[in-house]
Amino acid sequence: EGKKVNLGKSTAKAGVLCVAKIGVSCLLNNSSGGGGDEYVVTGGHDKQAIVYNVTTGQIVATLSGAGGDVIAVSGMVVSDKVMLVGTGSADGVVRLYSVPIKSGGGGDDDDDEVQLLGSEQLGRGGDEGVVLPVSVIVHF
Repeated sequence: EGKKVNLGKSTAKAGVLCVAKIGVSCLLNNSSGGGGDEYVVTGGHDKQAIVYNVTTGQIVATLSGAGGDVIAVSGMVVSDKVMLVGTGSADGVVRLYSVPIKSGGGGDDDDDEVQLLGSEQLGRGGDEGVVLPVSVIVHF
């Protein structure tokens, strides 16, 4: 509560279309999942999703690869080292990424370790297309 992150720090040349707080799996203790830090993910006109560490104000990762505006985002910290982030874009494709959580709680906008785990065409893209909302739910 009361924490702010400057969304203007991203490389986005256009506006933010969606933002979501990244949750912590109920199997993790809130003080250990993600080092106790809070995270948000944004999506925008630049066809990217940006993961921010709200606690430190740093960008953790830039997720690229969408074929259209990123208009739905969701995420969950699943261990003290990894979060899963889902995105939905105007091209009708949902993507799931594995995003490492840097020790020390920060991030340096280094995308080398981000992995695209998969993608699926679920909606119709285009001007009249249908885009589905995205939610990351993890079952162990």
